[in-house]
Amino acid sequence: MTASSVAQYCGYCLARFKANESRCPECHAIAGGLGYRQAQQALLGALTGRAIGERRVHLIRLIGNRADAGAAPALVEFALDCGSDQVEALAVVECLDRILVGPARLDALRRLNQQHPDDVVRLTAAQALTRYV
Repeated sequence: MTASSVAQYCGYCLARFKANESRCPECHAIAGGLGYRQAQQALLGALTGRAIGERRVHLIRLIGNRADAGAAPALVEFALDCGSDQVEALAVVECLDRILVGPARLDALRRLNQQHPDDVVRLTAAQALTRYV
């Protein structure tokens, strides 16, 4: 693997780009690329920060698209902490259901099914579980 083929992530918008690019292809910021783990931490940090609702849903989808099972516990914690926001919690369920795989997905969906205060979120998590168990 050459340096030019290694993916980096924009430090501003967290879009993925090749290491040899001088500007981010999404936001055109001067490349100051982050590695995979740094970008994951930045996404999770932004999710729990002061981002507005629609931005948080976008961040949840970005995290899910990375398909990193290590993010599942943080996503569940976020969904439980935002218990009053059904849209964000349902975005977490969708992320877990469609993108993440393996035991981390099952554990996360079970936890949301058992602990989330919203009936619709619990039901959606239960329906997702039926597809895997």
